[in-house]
Amino acid sequence: QIYGADPPTEDVSSVLGNPASYYVDQVPKLMMIKGKLATILMDTGAHRHMQFRRVEGSFIMRQGELHQVPTTAKEVTTSPLMAIQDKLQASRFFAWVNRYKADDPSTHLAGMVRKTTLNLQQMSGASFLQYWQVQPRTIE
Repeated sequence: QIYGADPPTEDVSSVLGNPASYYVDQVPKLMMIKGKLATILMDTGAHRHMQFRRVEGSFIMRQGELHQVPTTAKEVTTSPLMAIQDKLQASRFFAWVNRYKADDPSTHLAGMVRKTTLNLQQMSGASFLQYWQVQPRTIE
């Protein structure tokens, strides 16, 4: 349960907003639009019996506080989830990801001083994160 053993003592909607605006699931179900599961659902017609929504944001509970996971360079700079030394690197990472286009090789070039072409078709996730020097505490 999200509240633990005891129900909340205050009105939850005054703190979290309208409960219809969000849904807390212990096991989130996310599908990539071009993934195999999405294709199967479309081919079988099962998609007509489901509701699909765009993910508006992700949140993480850290040290008893709820924080939005940063997804843009601007959000990274104001997020309390990362140490100051990680923010610059994460900001560059998000800027590169937002510019990346799979069919445009000019967007595959990364790095400020030493330019490197990142081939995401052949690069493992671990080596991708290692290239960007993403720290384990940031990955969690």
